[in-house]
Amino acid sequence: MREALRALLWVGVAAGVAVALVGGYALFQLSNLYPDEATGEQVAAEVEDALAAHPALTPAVTADRASGEVSVRLTAARGELAEADVLGALRSLGEVMGEHEGSGWSVTSTIEGEWAGTPVRISGWDTGRWPELSPILDLPGGHRTQLSLDLAARAGGITRDLDTERLCGTGVAPREFFGNSLSEASDAATELGWTGPDDPGFSFAGSGCQDPRRVSVHLTGDDRSEVLADLQEIVATLPDTYVLTSLHADANGDLRLDTRTPVGRQRVPESLERWPHGEVRVNGELLSSR
Repeated sequence: MREALRALLWVGVAAGVAVALVGGYALFQLSNLYPDEATGEQVAAEVEDALAAHPALTPAVTADRASGEVSVRLTAARGELAEADVLGALRSLGEVMGEHEGSGWSVTSTIEGEWAGTPVRISGWDTGRWPELSPILDLPGGHRTQLSLDLAARAGGITRDLDTERLCGTGVAPREFFGNSLSEASDAATELGWTGPDDPGFSFAGSGCQDPRRVSVHLTGDDRSEVLADLQEIVATLPDTYVLTSLHADANGDLRLDTRTPVGRQRVPESLERWPHGEVRVNGELLSSR
């Protein structure tokens, strides 16, 4: 009897040790998944203190333990952004993060305001990429609804309002709207010099007309000029049965077209069949895959 009790005791001890080990491992895993909340609050407080030195920008700072991120949203106090204010705030963010490297917390930031009257959104805080990306802010041209700089992704973008009589008036074919949009995207990328495989990513989005019509193109890699040329050929050669309402080219080469009328497989133009950059979908239907 005594031996049986001793055996049960050892079984209980072993079970307790096992539970403790499992519980400890679970807590260790949770600590990796959910970084220390107190540290996140400290990072957020230090970010707010650092940004107080930049009164031209109004901050909103939050710490999310589930994602391990301190989110910072800065808006221009007087609407208009100045380069010195932007760079000063970004450097301050970088200094705070340098002090908390390895803490499990990261900072994501956006700065919103206007640049010469155009709404601007700046994401990330890598000031080393500012000289390369900031020229997009000074491109000539009007009717821009937003300019964007993504310092983390090393990319810039233009959003345009293309609702003009010349492109949307009575008797103007949809291809005029899309062809002009693609030409403007090409001109902007060329003026920026973002045409090579090692250049920043570039996106162009436009919308307009009462239909409405929308176009968006995302350019990366070494075949940017070919992508734009192939898109121009597609727009120029689409039959009249393709009443185009939207054109979207992804950074990975996939192409999506939407039309007002159904288009059967038998009427797919050769220019679409030859698209070499990725998948092609018309009204959601997959036409080809490369």
